[in-house]
Amino acid sequence: MQQDLNERQQAVLDWVSQGCPDGVWTDSVFKTSAQALQSRGLIKITKRLGSWFAQPTEKGRQYLLHSGGHPAEQSNSDTSEDLSERPPRPRPRTSPKPRPNYTDQLLEELIANNGHLIKPLDSGPCSVNWTSRVNAARKSGKIPHTQELYGFRTHRGYEIKLVDIPAWRLAELTPLPVPTRLTLAEIAQQVGLRGEAAERKRHADQQAREKQQRRWEAAMHEARAAYAHAYRVKHLEEQADA
Repeated sequence: MQQDLNERQQAVLDWVSQGCPDGVWTDSVFKTSAQALQSRGLIKITKRLGSWFAQPTEKGRQYLLHSGGHPAEQSNSDTSEDLSERPPRPRPRTSPKPRPNYTDQLLEELIANNGHLIKPLDSGPCSVNWTSRVNAARKSGKIPHTQELYGFRTHRGYEIKLVDIPAWRLAELTPLPVPTRLTLAEIAQQVGLRGEAAERKRHADQQAREKQQRRWEAAMHEARAAYAHAYRVKHLEEQADA
């Protein structure tokens, strides 16, 4: 069997033949090599409920035997045994990877950049919804009570700011004393006093309107009398001239 594998692919194939033990790979780059091995028919990859597992195929076991690898279920004493009849090694349970905490990442990045970030406004399936992340950070309860988080679009991108709240907004106001409880008599008294005050104001307004009306009527009477007197004088003068 002649298939040239690079060093990483050979290492991944050996690892798969040993049952994919934990703690070997520190990143997920090995999955790229595993895909290449599966495309050559050397391993079979299984994905279920967030877990990843692979096992060698018969072709992969034969390759390991001829290349000097170390398949977990093959030894020098049983090279002639039909490997295809052996049951597959049980798949180890793997815990799902924890989801990244975007709020912690955002706050740490803001602190490292003096509370000011400008994020690019990309489009596409892999773009980040910064408005949603800012809103989630506000609701997380992780923002100090002396600071506020702002996010808005600008011509430079999506701008995010973590600013201090002014001291006057944080000052505690002295509470005003108020009656803890009013009796029915006190409530009735307050209602009566307010009613009397409203009635006095209504009466005063009415008197003011009546006084203004009398002044207007007196002025009109004087104007009519002056006009009549002037008309009679003019008429007498016209008769005298005639």
